[in-house]
Amino acid sequence: MHISNKSESLANRYKNIILRTKNLILFPKKEWEMIFNEKGDFNKIISEFTLPYIGIITLISFVSSLMSHHQLDFILALRTSVAQFAAFFLGLLICYFIAVKTIPQFIKKVASKDVKMLAIQLSAYSSIIIYLIKITISLIPQLYFIQITALFTGYLVWLGSKHLGEYENNDLRIVLTIIVSLLLLLLPYMISVIIIRFSGI
Repeated sequence: MHISNKSESLANRYKNIILRTKNLILFPKKEWEMIFNEKGDFNKIISEFTLPYIGIITLISFVSSLMSHHQLDFILALRTSVAQFAAFFLGLLICYFIAVKTIPQFIKKVASKDVKMLAIQLSAYSSIIIYLIKITISLIPQLYFIQITALFTGYLVWLGSKHLGEYENNDLRIVLTIIVSLLLLLLPYMISVIIIRFSGI
């Protein structure tokens, strides 16, 4: 009975991830309204949305590295997958910490006293396109050209930034959107390059 409930709970969790992903892509305006109207919990967002995606990226990276060599090199595959995990997870956390400090500087009246929650909601859910692109290219390298769709991340951040609070003017919202979007797009790549250079992968 306990195992059955646990499996049902896990199934519901993944069903919710898929539903949220679909809505962020197809109906982002409505989905952002739902997100910012939710109570929200930092650990819940990380564990139930971010980590499953980063986990898939890490697993695919491990298998791809393992299969791309004539001899099975588990150490190299492990290093490569850990580098991918660190790049995406640390990239998100750095973006989150910068957003926490930045949001109050750009917004005259913040929508919530909990700026940290606003920052993690904006950062985590806006990363969805980056995760999907990485997963797709890792599975089918020939589809590298879909990286252009990463620009949709900026659109997601723009829509989400509307719910952060009241801006002095629209230019500030544009600048905040550019900052968060660039952090989400560039940090994973930069961290990955640094790890690869210093670890010798």
